[in-house]
Amino acid sequence: MATTPVQESMVQAVRALRPTLLAHREEADRLGRLHPKVVAAAGAAGMFRLVAPRAVGGAQLPLPAQLAVWEELARVDTAVAWCSWNCAPAGYFAAFLPADAASVVYGDPDACFGFSSVSGAVATPARGGVVLDGRWPVVSGAEVSSWFVLSCRVASADDGGASVPA
Repeated sequence: MATTPVQESMVQAVRALRPTLLAHREEADRLGRLHPKVVAAAGAAGMFRLVAPRAVGGAQLPLPAQLAVWEELARVDTAVAWCSWNCAPAGYFAAFLPADAASVVYGDPDACFGFSSVSGAVATPARGGVVLDGRWPVVSGAEVSSWFVLSCRVASADDGGASVPA
């Protein structure tokens, strides 16, 4: 498969991260979360914005390129690859945000996004939005994330709710 210049630059960025990732991998394993220096370095290298549109500062990589970068990350540190992969849903949803909201969510170019596909809460319609109530048993990257993509059940008086991403 042919690679694009952007894909190759992102793979090279992963290779440049290798010393930092290796230096903190054992401590991160012991603590059960990514080391702050790894989060900062991976964020600065664009690992949390592989999927996000260019309009919000992302790499907007096509799927084969995303997979190549995650594969290279996983060769060094599977936890970092997992957290990078878990930022992908936020990147996908970025295209649907109004420009002003996207500028807030993606205002910090190094931010990591937590993710859970488990519908751990109920969103009840309320004046001006929804009231979210519940807990998520697992949210990958929660300790190091600035923003979250979470799934919840949207309740209504008519149908008892439907599961949708929130």
